Amino acid sequence: MKENISKALCLCFGYTLAELLVAGLNLIPASEVILNYKGKEDFYSCKHQMFYHLQKEDDYLGFINASNLDEKYTSFGLDFKYNTDKDGFRNKHDRTENQNISVVGDSFAYSFGVNLEDSFPQLMEDLLGVNISNFGVTGYAPWQYNKVMKMFPSQFKDTIILYCVYSNDFVPESASIAERYYKETGRVLFSSDSPSFWELVDVTAGRKSFFKKTFSYQLYRKLFLGGEITTISNERYLVRGENEIKDDWLSEQNQNQLFDVFGEAVDISREYHSKLVVVLFPSRARTYQKYYEAAFSDEESVPLEERAYQLAKQYFAQRGVESIDLADVLKREAVSSTPVYLNFDAHLNKRGNKTVAREISCYLVEHGYIDPTKTITNICTEESVKTTTSFVPGIIYLDKIDF
Repeated sequence: MKENISKALCLCFGYTLAELLVAGLNLIPASEVILNYKGKEDFYSCKHQMFYHLQKEDDYLGFINASNLDEKYTSFGLDFKYNTDKDGFRNKHDRTENQNISVVGDSFAYSFGVNLEDSFPQLMEDLLGVNISNFGVTGYAPWQYNKVMKMFPSQFKDTIILYCVYSNDFVPESASIAERYYKETGRVLFSSDSPSFWELVDVTAGRKSFFKKTFSYQLYRKLFLGGEITTISNERYLVRGENEIKDDWLSEQNQNQLFDVFGEAVDISREYHSKLVVVLFPSRARTYQKYYEAAFSDEESVPLEERAYQLAKQYFAQRGVESIDLADVLKREAVSSTPVYLNFDAHLNKRGNKTVAREISCYLVEHGYIDPTKTITNICTEESVKTTTSFVPGIIYLDKIDF
């Protein structure tokens, strides 16, 4: 009996020691790099280009886009021009005043993944016949949106401000010390022009917990969680956890911190005598909810996102600010065989940007923010007819929906 117990203890000790070595030496991430070296290298190069060529450190904002860019971006199936004006924002011309609408936000506001002419701010400008300035910057958070508004007061005064929010804006984050920003956000991991094998391993390991780098976790994930990526159709992909939202992000403490930042945006807009309108961009997981939940057996992430957006809408409503939630319209568009998101990337494609431009433009016209033009009136009338007559309780007449 004692001999059996001794053997069991030795086995447990040996297994524990092996797991410590596997996790401590990053052997699982190392094996992932070996099996997909080209893919890991391409991912690293993509991030390096973004963080160290298209963007640069900034004392006030942590980082900013480089000025006067017109650089081709080709990674992970993407092929578009990354453009900026003299201040590092995505505008056709360097505008200083006389804009009717100013857009501020992150990569969804920037319209990452499509060319300037296919971005929703540019499409809105064409639809509404007004001047629109785009201050979206890939990777920005709400505290940075507010600082941009403070940096360029003349371009945010007496105008309509579209304040764009995405699910990862709910992450617990405060304004970082500028010189530590790249380190704190993980950007420092991508500093090399020519990454070594171990640099690729470090990136693959990322901020995973010790347990998630063990063999036991890999076995558990394989047996009970399934894969990390699934295909819908037409080369459309979904990735586990891609909406990035977590339950602790909605804690009372974090809500208070986030609402302080949102409240500052409201205060800035009122100080500027501007009208703030919040635009909520859903994640791809939420748009393709039934596919996401079926593929990953994850019925928590999307409801968490919906709850977060509902809390945001309630807060802004209490402050007298209207919100445009794009979830429903993108879900309707996604019913068709033509995707609204990029194939590999989780940002909107041309069709998605066109859908968003139409939805926001109609909202602004119908709620009296912008005077209507004949073009937008016709478009909004058609949309109203589609959404009110295409659906009958219990029956969906797909043949009557103009996709």
